Amino acid sequence: MKKIKILFYLKLHSSLGHIKRVINLAKKAETEISSEVKIICLYKDNIEVPFDIPITTYFINTSSLCENNYDEVLKDFSPDVLISEFIPIGSSHLVNNLNSLISKIKLVNPNFNMILSLRDIIGLKEDCIKDNSLKFIRENVHHILVHGDKRITDVHQYLSKDLHEKIYWTGYVAEEHNFQSREKLLKKYKISPKDKVIVISVGGGRDGNHRINGIIKALEKIQNIHVFLFYGALSNSKVCDYSSNTIENINISEHSNEIMDYIMASDLNICMGGYNSMVNILTTKKPSLILPRTEDPEQLTRAINFKKLGVIDYLLDENDTESLRKSILFLLEENKVAPETGISLEGAKNTSLFIKKLLESS
Repeated sequence: MKKIKILFYLKLHSSLGHIKRVINLAKKAETEISSEVKIICLYKDNIEVPFDIPITTYFINTSSLCENNYDEVLKDFSPDVLISEFIPIGSSHLVNNLNSLISKIKLVNPNFNMILSLRDIIGLKEDCIKDNSLKFIRENVHHILVHGDKRITDVHQYLSKDLHEKIYWTGYVAEEHNFQSREKLLKKYKISPKDKVIVISVGGGRDGNHRINGIIKALEKIQNIHVFLFYGALSNSKVCDYSSNTIENINISEHSNEIMDYIMASDLNICMGGYNSMVNILTTKKPSLILPRTEDPEQLTRAINFKKLGVIDYLLDENDTESLRKSILFLLEENKVAPETGISLEGAKNTSLFIKKLLESS
């Protein structure tokens, strides 16, 4: 097979969650499609990419490029596949950006395939996707890959029926991980076997600050616990300093690639309702309490649907200290492993196999 070239296109202000999912997809492409695969990911933000990037993959911050000028990227890179990590909605600016990129790609490879890559939940106001966006998808997108499960989705309500036949369900994109043992982690931090281990992670957004405060207040009166608090890149370190003064046994650090080891070793996982947080729960099957963004239909929809499957519990008000404390104590006491759901975590592998088959048949 010839050298496969894949171009990912991320929207302005892409979250670390988007970037992490692209990296997981890239890692699997290297093993499932070809070791000769070459991947470029275009993003535009002021964040550094904090994850281990495969040697086949290159991240280019388009802030350094002139507006809509992709000639520099495409000069020596003729993509076989363009994967857009977002639906072009809202202002026509996003559609125009993608149209410009598509026009440039057609000059170097008129037969390229375009894929729309979506999370399980879109979570927007229903009238957000305008006719021009649906027209763009209809005319340019060959396939729509949804990285989730049919039972936990709202995709169909946003896309017109004629687009449903383009959808392929990959399953959730999970990171492969070799877990260290709980005993090793307890020994490293000199944690008593009698103590309950609680992991708190609040993602990469600014809104993690008040969630940290609410959780810490609920934990203050709970005895025999050891807490690991992972805060996001945009969280306020002063909030974390306050936390260290109110709980005796607590370790605080910025988000780590090893967070999965801590969740697997925990008795309770407390987090928000983002895509990757839910994938971590599905992977480890640990008792989990979700504090979703209530103003974010995506996280709330995900929390509601996963609770129906018995995978998690959730609360809407992290400032309701008593309810939060009761939920924490109940989940620690119950110590219930998440049930089997039949949800696939092979999203990265299935995406790569889909692309491989697509290119072999073209």
